Amino acid sequence: VPEPELGDGKVVRFAAGPRARCELVPRVFRGIIGDYLREPFDEDRWYAFRLFLQAPWESNQRNEVVAQWHSTRDKIFGDTNGRGPPLAIRVIGDYFRISYGWDKKFISPEQHLARYTLWHGPLITGRWVDWVFKIRWSYDDDGAIQVWQDGKLIVDHVGPNTYNDIRGNYLKLGSYHPAVPRTVMLDDVYVGSNDPRDARKRPETEAIVPEVRR
Repeated sequence: VPEPELGDGKVVRFAAGPRARCELVPRVFRGIIGDYLREPFDEDRWYAFRLFLQAPWESNQRNEVVAQWHSTRDKIFGDTNGRGPPLAIRVIGDYFRISYGWDKKFISPEQHLARYTLWHGPLITGRWVDWVFKIRWSYDDDGAIQVWQDGKLIVDHVGPNTYNDIRGNYLKLGSYHPAVPRTVMLDDVYVGSNDPRDARKRPETEAIVPEVRR
């Protein structure tokens, strides 16, 4: 759809009904390879996107997710228990909340949920909000998460931040389980190994995610 503020280009709009899972998964590589590759452990990875929550936004206390890094369970080894995403941006009431969690054990206990809070701040609707994440995925103490909102550093955390899986995480964006109908828009998605705010250091091949999958 047209960009809602200036109309200069196109953005993705999610129109989600109550309890819907209306998300897309950015793929850094195309085709079958992109379906199976996950984010690496123990490397600095950058993620960026612009998020627009359309006003008026009806406030409620139901936990909604607008961005999440989902884990990849080792089902072949019996790791089939439900687990919360190791990192997520949630909307609860009138606040953004960034949640996280981890498990150093190879097989997580049943219903091991990531419920720790990294940060929470006022909900912003009716305009674009810029999010930038720098993450070193690790289930040991050398993990790291930095988060910028509209250019301001709001999280600088060191410690475990994911599950002990063979494969890593993957990013999902959109509207997940809203309590009421929601309209969420998304633009300028980036996944890569370089700071997306410095185009001089960003390789052409990493300028933007080339494929999304619904």
